[in-house]
Amino acid sequence: MQSIARALRLSAETLYLQAGVLDPQEIEENDVVREIQRDPQLTTRQRECLIQVYDAFCTANRTRKG
Repeated sequence: MQSIARALRLSAETLYLQAGVLDPQEIEENDVVREIQRDPQLTTRQRECLIQVYDAFCTANRTRKG
């Protein structure tokens, strides 16, 4: 899939989304976690805490919707 994505000059995530393999909500969540992990101003412990809180909020919101 990644080879096809590269040939089409698309991200693999875009192809997975278009194929219906990935949920757009999951992509957004992954982007947030990735940005938290990349922030140089946070300590490792702060990153871990932020990700745990974010995951808890997302889980609570999914539970309400479902």
